[in-house]
Amino acid sequence: MNFLKHRNAWFVGLGLVVFLIFLTFRPLNAPSYRIIVADGLGYYSYLPAKFIYNDTNLEFKWFDEVFNKNYEDHLFEKPTQNFMVKYNDRMINLYYPGQSLLQLPFFFLAHISAKIFNYPQDGFSLPYQLGMGVSGIFYTLLGLFFCSKLIFNISQNRRLSIYIPLLVFFATNLFTYSIFAGCYTHCYSFAFITLCLYFSQRFFYENENKLLNLLLLGVCALVVVFLRPVNCILLLSVFYFFRPFSLKEIFGSRLDKRLFIGATLLLILVVGYNVSITYTQTKSLVANTYTIGRFYFNDWTHVWDNFFGFQTGILWYTPVILLCFVPVLLFLRQPRILFLLVPVFLIILLYSFWFYWNIVNRTLVDFSGIMALLALQLFIHFKDKTRIYRILWIVSFLCIPFYQLKAYQLRNGILSSSYTYWKYYIKHFFTVHHVDVFPVNPKTVLEKQEYFYDFEPENGKDITTESAFEGMKSVKLDYSSEYGCSKTFSVPSFFNKPGVKKIKAGFWFYRTEGAEDTQLVFSFTKNDSAISYHPFYINATTKAEVWDFKEFGIDLPEKVGTDCKLVVYFWNPDKPDKVYIDNFKLEFILKDGSDEITLDK
Repeated sequence: MNFLKHRNAWFVGLGLVVFLIFLTFRPLNAPSYRIIVADGLGYYSYLPAKFIYNDTNLEFKWFDEVFNKNYEDHLFEKPTQNFMVKYNDRMINLYYPGQSLLQLPFFFLAHISAKIFNYPQDGFSLPYQLGMGVSGIFYTLLGLFFCSKLIFNISQNRRLSIYIPLLVFFATNLFTYSIFAGCYTHCYSFAFITLCLYFSQRFFYENENKLLNLLLLGVCALVVVFLRPVNCILLLSVFYFFRPFSLKEIFGSRLDKRLFIGATLLLILVVGYNVSITYTQTKSLVANTYTIGRFYFNDWTHVWDNFFGFQTGILWYTPVILLCFVPVLLFLRQPRILFLLVPVFLIILLYSFWFYWNIVNRTLVDFSGIMALLALQLFIHFKDKTRIYRILWIVSFLCIPFYQLKAYQLRNGILSSSYTYWKYYIKHFFTVHHVDVFPVNPKTVLEKQEYFYDFEPENGKDITTESAFEGMKSVKLDYSSEYGCSKTFSVPSFFNKPGVKKIKAGFWFYRTEGAEDTQLVFSFTKNDSAISYHPFYINATTKAEVWDFKEFGIDLPEKVGTDCKLVVYFWNPDKPDKVYIDNFKLEFILKDGSDEITLDK
């Protein structure tokens, strides 16, 4: 079997596996778990604006109504706040339009499917959600395909040309940001940065069609910039393949005219589409529409965090990336490796200074193709050292289950991408079942006030000796006591000080089989009037007939001050069935905010 057939067989198999994972493990039709969400709303919304709602001025006045019909969760008071910001004297979509151009074919297919299968042709019903999910997977597979071709062109090693793309996919966030979050721009950036590397290698090392490869390199580079302009830094990696050339080599080589014309048309389309949208919104041909947030270049704290911190540090979540950094030791022998390493380090450093510093775990996806080349250098360097070479294969392979475990824990709230610290990370290292946790890093705590109740000295109709986690007594909620464990607390005076204010409740919980709707309630009052109400639904995923530890918490609501009271209680609406609560602790916590993601620091 020749290499081309072998590679295609592998790629078809991978494509089937990826689509199977997508259809099996990603909720597809849950109103609270849509595919087009968060940043993806901004990147995508240009398409329904132009082709469904005839929104020629891109004002998005139609968006709120359509969003409310298709989504249950609201992060903002007005849905357009997901992506619209003020720019000069008008509101614009802050997200760059490049991704929507790449999504265009899938949008049209979804629009036709909505008509055929009688779904609303509103741009956000199920066919459009699935279409954008498939779009993200398509471009991920496109990037992996050309990553494989690039590795084979360099190494002539079939095994590595298959294994390294698989490693990059299954051991890094490329997996998460194509299967579960394909609406973000990262898998698209990965595909086109990889294409830039591929066409760069072809341009410098192939004698045929040099002009065509240079043009395609230019098209892909423009797509990278229109997707996320800061990624132009990563385009420095194409010079890894640099070697001297002459204009005669470019214009004197044989040229496939049809492909050249097609590439030229693509170039015109990419530039024309993006510039027209930018001009429509800003009346300028070139503009920085991403106006939120800022960089804090005097704060080096999160540089360490992004490499070794337990929130989303590379070492503790995607160690294969650190493995790919080992070739830095080879740069004295191969200085050109710096063209791969320096852009990656610059991007990590730059984002570590940004207000949204833990975005680095997402932007790692963008340069997955560069990581593949670094991994290749590592394998090539040790190929003649049999023992080390075998260890390298084993260690790199073990990075796959390691990453998958950590990614699962992050997706399911077992670990937190912002608040995990080392004791919490170790405690839940192998946890795969649901846990209710509200982690607070002790190092960030400035002041704290605690209240603890084991209910041993208490008496009342909600106190029982039937069951207890520790000691003799607990709180029981059933038909005779629907509400229980009611406590009133004053908001502490130290909440007037600068910092991040949090309120956290922890307790042991036991329920009988039929009790499925128990709630912990935080109710804030001022002058005996309720001003804020926060229910926590406890037992949707809690096993029956076992004691289980629970933690819930919130940031102090804006309208709550130190002149307010906090009333805490439990409510069991399934009255015939029993619920028990023991060892209840409430904490008022003032933090320094060093691990928070906020626009204003």
